[in-house]
Amino acid sequence: MTEQELQVKIDQWIEEHQEQMIADAIQLVKIKSVSQRGEGGYPYGTGCARVLEEALKLAKDMGFETENNDYYSGTALLKGETDRQLGVFGHLDIVPEGDLANWDFDPYDAQLKDGYILGRGSSDNKCPAVASLYAMKCIRDLGLPLKHSILMYFGCEEEAGMSDIVHYLEHHGAPELSFTSDGRYSLCYGEKGILTANLTTDISGSCLVDFGGGQASNMVPDFAQAVLRGVDREELARRAPQLSVTAGEAGTVIAKAQGIAAHAAFPEGSESAIWKLAAALAESGLLDQKAARAVGFLAEGFRDYYGTGLHIDCADDIVGKTTAVGGMVSVRDGKLTQSLNVRYALKADQKELMENLDKTCREHGFAVENLKNDPPMYVDPQTPWVQVLHETANQFLDGSYTPYVMGGGTYARKIPNAVAYGPTTRKIDATDPLVYGEGHQPNEGMKVTDMTTGIRIYVNALLRLDKM
Repeated sequence: MTEQELQVKIDQWIEEHQEQMIADAIQLVKIKSVSQRGEGGYPYGTGCARVLEEALKLAKDMGFETENNDYYSGTALLKGETDRQLGVFGHLDIVPEGDLANWDFDPYDAQLKDGYILGRGSSDNKCPAVASLYAMKCIRDLGLPLKHSILMYFGCEEEAGMSDIVHYLEHHGAPELSFTSDGRYSLCYGEKGILTANLTTDISGSCLVDFGGGQASNMVPDFAQAVLRGVDREELARRAPQLSVTAGEAGTVIAKAQGIAAHAAFPEGSESAIWKLAAALAESGLLDQKAARAVGFLAEGFRDYYGTGLHIDCADDIVGKTTAVGGMVSVRDGKLTQSLNVRYALKADQKELMENLDKTCREHGFAVENLKNDPPMYVDPQTPWVQVLHETANQFLDGSYTPYVMGGGTYARKIPNAVAYGPTTRKIDATDPLVYGEGHQPNEGMKVTDMTTGIRIYVNALLRLDKM
């Protein structure tokens, strides 16, 4: 078969299977699969267990060998001539939908509209996972020979810690070469380090009864609310007109703030509702000393998205600036807890970063708890197999796509010899208006043509990697 004949066959196959691919993707997007450790007796909750079962059933119905790894993850295998593997990694867990007031449709009533599959988790990462599986099916249906076996991985905790992939690698090992279908083209060869922690302080006995906001630590929060006592409602409304101020129960006052959600790795253009609320309360001058100190630190510490207020800002010429987002805040038993999600530069001094964070927090009466550090990921973009992926993507796009680095974290940071590789065709530096939201945003949608283009690119990329 000539190269031209192969591409014609691939295109015909995609056209014949597009409708079913859309239907299969919609079924997965309809399932609310936010990872909740231990809920329902499953590692990551009943939603993740259910969506994993659906994905594995889909793969099994296609004729692949499937394995459920105790509900941590699942795999589908296309057998080649040997047991040597090429890996394609996707995830089925999602971030919460956030404030429904920011959605124009039900995030779990998945639908096809304007050439997009709409719903929470459509672009991150259910539709790309389905497209990856269909790429494997295309190779098998066309009878294309393989030296390697191809492994498709369905993860269930990518958004909340990646313990699923750690579990898999400990029990099964890694393929020789892999990509995760959780990025853009041409490919991502570097990911910032990720540091997470909880910043805590005592507010017992203060006028700040409660302070809550955000639904995921890796999202810029779009809603926050504080409950105050001993504060004049009318005066607060006058001094903080940017807030919604209403009367609460037992003489309390409720102050609310709206923000603009975004992924913590790409916070530009968003607005943190937690910061907005904290800053307004701090500036009002109506809080007692203990409450004012707490919200004042949140206002100062998160005054920008680059860690300046926490004294952890740094940058390099590869991935750019460090980002720092406070995604969730809560109060329990008089203890305020603010989550922290930092994406730091490749060249950052990790020890110094953690020391500066601890020092800054202690100076303001906060403690750093549950600190976790996931070092940066970097693969030389000139590596031959990486070049194969890059060149294949550009062959089927407009030729202008370049390798990039990002603050987002994918499974590629955990897997040896792996990069993030499509299927989103919108460039990393695009500034044109979005039709629908991207991952972690309201009105999330996945472009169907990105899925079909992804199949075309993935089929060719896997065939070329197989020859290496």
